[in-house]
Amino acid sequence: MADGFEGPEKRLEIEFKRKSINGDGLFALSQEQWQKLLDFAKCEIIGAKQSDDCKMYVLSESSLFVYKHKLMVKTCGTTSLLEMVAPLLECVGAEANEWNNEFACGPLKMETEFMSFSRKNFRWPEKQPKVHESFSAEVDLLEKHFPGGAAYTLGPVNKEHWNIYIADFTEKDGQAENPADQTLEVIMHNLDSDKMKQFFNEDGSKTADGVTASSGIADILPGSLIDAKLFEPCGYSMNGLCPGGKWYWTIHITPEDHCSFVSFETNMPMPDYTDVISRVMDVFKPSKCFVTLFSDKNSESAENLHSPLFGRSPSPPDFTGTTVGGLSAKAKMHYDFGEPYSLFMLDFEGEAAA
Repeated sequence: MADGFEGPEKRLEIEFKRKSINGDGLFALSQEQWQKLLDFAKCEIIGAKQSDDCKMYVLSESSLFVYKHKLMVKTCGTTSLLEMVAPLLECVGAEANEWNNEFACGPLKMETEFMSFSRKNFRWPEKQPKVHESFSAEVDLLEKHFPGGAAYTLGPVNKEHWNIYIADFTEKDGQAENPADQTLEVIMHNLDSDKMKQFFNEDGSKTADGVTASSGIADILPGSLIDAKLFEPCGYSMNGLCPGGKWYWTIHITPEDHCSFVSFETNMPMPDYTDVISRVMDVFKPSKCFVTLFSDKNSESAENLHSPLFGRSPSPPDFTGTTVGGLSAKAKMHYDFGEPYSLFMLDFEGEAAA
């Protein structure tokens, strides 16, 4: 197997208790201060845009989204994402320390309410830094900072699978106060080579905005505020904020034939994600696709009991043979993590990949 770039991202989300937030919360940290934290993950900010609700940063390896009360950061390649956990928690914690003193923001006194770390299995795990050399190593670190959490491996361990660590510190009376939450991820492999040619830019003649429009990416969630980067000689990343500026979406592309990979993620609420998944697949034409939907019981998708993809009714529609974006469903798994979170995981393949 030829070496290539490790496209699948490591993803970290931390949400803080709203009652512990005074003033601007995480907005109190400047771009320069976020960069100091991202130095631990070995990536840098290369683009920034924002709305009243969310600050989004395109990174040299993927993305960071910051709300006043929570953040989501995902990094690809051989980055060391979890190395930034300790300084981040020190920075936003209640005690004065070198981090918040240096940042001149003082102790933010923010308390963790919920966190999750997740990633798909690596293609080249031996190339990862020590902190990410195995899921057990990642869990060891996470348990130090978020004790009482639980680790899961979803799917066959000798094939495509999903690793996730969850720690929930939500007080029972706080669940009703928190807005619904959901995250859709579409992970694509073995992509159409003609589609991937759009994301090569050896001579630097293409623009990110031009490729965003011509590829059809701009039409996946139209009307969004978009910050896109086209790399040389190849590769593409974009962050988007849906109309209204509250919900994000992001895409990252590794277009080389031997390791082609595309990821799509959004936290935009929808009663049924079938159409948006289909639009994503139509843009990139993968022959293998892995879909996850992590949500709480209050999300719009949770209320749609009869969705063919994510239905939760006692007798949901038959999933066998379901086709989306030209790919056929091969497996569907539904996991409940206890009140109020659950995860759907779906595996799609085309005829060539089967």
